[in-house]
Amino acid sequence: MSLKIITNQSNYCYKRLKYIFKRNINYSGEFYKQLSNTQNPVIGNLPNDFIKLIVTKFPQNKADKIKEVQNIFAKASEFFRREWKKLDKKLDSFIKEKDIKSILNFLEELNSSNNTERQKAFEKKAGKLLKKHFSDFLPENTNITIKWLANGSYNDTFLMRFINNENKDVLTPKVLKIYKYKTELIQKAHIKTFLEDKKELYNFYLNEIQDSPKTAKIYADIMLEEFAEKVKYYKSTEHMHGILAEANSFYYLQKANGKNFKNSNLAQFYIFDTKNKYTISDYIDKQNSNIQPFNFAKTGTIHTDWKDRNIINGVCVDMGGIKLVTPELSDPVIRRIVHKICTQKNEKIRQQIIKKYENILLKNRIPDRHKIQKALEIYYSLK
Repeated sequence: MSLKIITNQSNYCYKRLKYIFKRNINYSGEFYKQLSNTQNPVIGNLPNDFIKLIVTKFPQNKADKIKEVQNIFAKASEFFRREWKKLDKKLDSFIKEKDIKSILNFLEELNSSNNTERQKAFEKKAGKLLKKHFSDFLPENTNITIKWLANGSYNDTFLMRFINNENKDVLTPKVLKIYKYKTELIQKAHIKTFLEDKKELYNFYLNEIQDSPKTAKIYADIMLEEFAEKVKYYKSTEHMHGILAEANSFYYLQKANGKNFKNSNLAQFYIFDTKNKYTISDYIDKQNSNIQPFNFAKTGTIHTDWKDRNIINGVCVDMGGIKLVTPELSDPVIRRIVHKICTQKNEKIRQQIIKKYENILLKNRIPDRHKIQKALEIYYSLK
């Protein structure tokens, strides 16, 4: 897909990322980097109860007020991510100077770092900051609490509660997910170093063994091979994680499924701010007896990161690691036919639909003949 991005010299950009993400999934990491330059980085909107509160209180300028609330969450995200940005600049300087020793020390420190103190500090400060900025929007005497829930590879998740003096929820609890730099920095350090400074990296390993040239070469070969394996892994998965990838997965699956994720075992997200890197989703506080497993096969995908840590009360809250394994289903014609057959509950009517498509294939010069054929093949493979 060709892509024009906005620059200081250009008036072109994609304003609606949602429509791009609905078309396909697992775009390349480079493609996501281009998309990060879009003029409008926000996909979706605030949760419905937030919108209702704003519209009721500010009916004349509701659009401006909704944008203002979005910016409040953007400021909170920026506040939390500030230290990671400093590390990013530090890494850039090491890469520019080809300082292999500093890059490897940087990676070691990142892998061993524990950010619990920062997360706890954010809990204390964020509630006060949000309360200050939300004062115009919330009922009087509303308190905002922020509680850290989990530390993922690509994000931190926080529970937000808006409660009155009786400890009752004014708005339903929500999860604020803030994407961080740690894993992205680790990926960047490996990929950039290997692609741009491979020779310097090999020489660094070679010089670590002083007593035997033969041993030094064996050691350098082994270490470079291990480094290469990590780079291969990071390059193969960088397009499956992070906020752009998760937004892509969410909207593609929603479109391919033909409906939202209500009562499914996938969490419902409301907003993805791809510039300020935060999302807001429902808080799953109890097991839902009506949960229906999401059928990934019917959307041509698999979830490669379906792990216990990502499952809360039976619902998967992480949209990273979604992989397209049946790319033909990204075609809207094929997807529509498969969906039409699969969603028909009456077996007799389903067979009539299949028979209709089979009869169409018997005719000459039928548009999309190969797509109809492929749709039927996919349907039979799903049975």
